[in-house]
Amino acid sequence: MSTRRSETVRAPKLPAALEIGFGPQLVADAQVAGVAFEGFDAEDLDLAGSSFDGVRFDRCRLERSDLRSARLIDTVLERCDLATAMMEGAELIRVAMVECGLVGVDLSSARLHDVRLVGCRIDLASLRFTNFVAVRFESCSMRSADLHGAVLTGVRFDGCDLTEADLTITTADDVDLRGSRLVDGRGAGHLRGARIDDLQLGQIARSLALDAGIEIESGEPGGATDHDEARR
Repeated sequence: MSTRRSETVRAPKLPAALEIGFGPQLVADAQVAGVAFEGFDAEDLDLAGSSFDGVRFDRCRLERSDLRSARLIDTVLERCDLATAMMEGAELIRVAMVECGLVGVDLSSARLHDVRLVGCRIDLASLRFTNFVAVRFESCSMRSADLHGAVLTGVRFDGCDLTEADLTITTADDVDLRGSRLVDGRGAGHLRGARIDDLQLGQIARSLALDAGIEIESGEPGGATDHDEARR
């Protein structure tokens, strides 16, 4: 039964005053709270197992950083670059990401609860077996994103581009995809329980047919088909 949680994403609760953050605080297994990092520029940081609570990142570069099993709670990231960051098994609770670069990020087996992503680039991201609860994607590019095995509960995709995304998800409970682009997406047959619009039905028709085991060939019945031409 649908829980209808897609409209109730809780916002991060940041402290009224944040201290200035410094690079030495960003290390593996760090415990960082009540801090603001602005314009921090680094790559390949080891932040595995770190915890961030009530933290703001503004215009920070963290490409290829290791955030595996990290915890982000009541945290805001604006105009940050986390391209190809490793975030496998991370936990994000009451997190907002605005205009962030997440191309190729690995968020597989992560847990996202009350997370909002606005204007982010999440192309080629690995979201395999990720658990999404009360998550909202707004105007995000998610081309070729891999959602294989993901569990989505109370999730909304608003004006997103999911072209060629792998939608072979495990569960879609109260998932709203209306208004997003689903062209050439794979695994549309696994979207049972999700809501789409009339235009999207045409976009996923081929994927639905393939999932149902229907062979698609062009050409008139009894005439030459693309398959026939390929054999000549």
